[in-house]
Amino acid sequence: GNRYVPGDSSLAPLPPQVIFEGDSLRHTNQDQDLHDLMALDNGPDGKPWFQSKLIGPGETDMVPVEGLKPGVYSYTCSIHPFMGGRLEVRKRLEPQEPAPDHRVDSGENYFAPKTITVVAGSSIEWTNVGRVGHSVTASDGSWDSHPTCPTPGPCHMPGERYRRTFTEPGTIRYYCKLHGTPGGTGHAGTIVVVPRGDPPSSVDSLFASGGPSVVSVQGSASFGGELPVAVASDPSGDAPAAAAADRTGLDLTGASVYRADPSLPHLTFEWRLAALPDAGIPEAVRYSLPFRAGSQRFVVQAKRTNLTGTTIADDPAGHASAQPRFQLLGDCTESTPASCRHIAWLDGHVDLAAKAIRAKVPFGIRPEIAPGATLERATGSVARLTRIEAALEAASTTIAADDAEWGGANASFAYTIASPVVRLGIAPTGTPEEQVVFSTTASVGTDGGFTGGIATGDLPRGTYDVWARACFGTNCGATKRTLEI
Repeated sequence: GNRYVPGDSSLAPLPPQVIFEGDSLRHTNQDQDLHDLMALDNGPDGKPWFQSKLIGPGETDMVPVEGLKPGVYSYTCSIHPFMGGRLEVRKRLEPQEPAPDHRVDSGENYFAPKTITVVAGSSIEWTNVGRVGHSVTASDGSWDSHPTCPTPGPCHMPGERYRRTFTEPGTIRYYCKLHGTPGGTGHAGTIVVVPRGDPPSSVDSLFASGGPSVVSVQGSASFGGELPVAVASDPSGDAPAAAAADRTGLDLTGASVYRADPSLPHLTFEWRLAALPDAGIPEAVRYSLPFRAGSQRFVVQAKRTNLTGTTIADDPAGHASAQPRFQLLGDCTESTPASCRHIAWLDGHVDLAAKAIRAKVPFGIRPEIAPGATLERATGSVARLTRIEAALEAASTTIAADDAEWGGANASFAYTIASPVVRLGIAPTGTPEEQVVFSTTASVGTDGGFTGGIATGDLPRGTYDVWARACFGTNCGATKRTLEI
């Protein structure tokens, strides 16, 4: 009795009742006497800032506090002045949007950084730091910061921000509709989205020092896994009709090669299909991916049988399996695919959700297959030694097949097996990353530490940005430090 909760007669030991601007306050009498709730101080009109009605036991009244400004107000009961309490009114803050995970500047006419690697689920915010309008537009048209730019508008104007979250792993190209092209020329950029749990490569620390001839650089880097690198693509729906068999699993849409994890010593080969049966690899379909490394030609295969017949029972003893089999063949000659010699059975799996079949080829299984080595399309006149295939066969005879050319229209395409690399560059302060020439390769240790030097003898005195870019294949991250030379 005769006290407020929260509060007491000293107005100090207990914390105040906290409300926000515009909130209402209800006063309930739980005592046996009459009470009200009245501000000790007066407002500009000479009356208490607020005062409720006198209410009896068990009654409730609303205290008129909705118009109070932020601050702390002491109050009492008009007929029991030894009662007291405090009320704190706080400013109501507008909900704040969380900071973006990454920021990109859009200027005249560049995106900086031009290429950015992010983890799936990350947000990117573009800020127009230039003097004219631009846009941030996906090259495939799937999203656009300003769909009506330039006519009738508006566009992404100076100082304006645009934010987007990327949830699916992959490589995304984008451009400014006013000053770039979907093909990547001019005002254009690239986003590499890596799976969550497989972080982007990054330069974690960077130190630069030196004089007029050489800048010494050291730091540390972390390396994330590489996204699949497409080596072939094929239209969906162009697979030939398969005689007396289900064509599901025969419609090849593409193939990739990549090193999924810097810490694991193997290379992943992947076939992508328009659809796969629930059982995974169809029994009589063989998937092959031929390639050349150095002077040697190899073929990676995925299959359930050795395909001398259309059923497991027809397959030679020792080769039949109810589970998928993954195989590396080598020492191939141009005369016939049968000339390829079995090298090893491989680990692999079928990903029904992604409609993909993957085989893992260990490093060192042959000296030509190692980090830093280059893989490319095999040459020759035998199609099955030069083309990526999904082939339905019986008794070693192809009934139907869908294939794709390594590199497609870019016949000179080659893939280099990823290894951790840090490259260094130097440019006048403020130069966008895409204009920096990373001409020096640093020495990288097993722990990610790196050291290197950049020759600066021809540079005039001034302020420069020293850059380091850490890459594991297509997964890259960069940072810079400013240095006076």
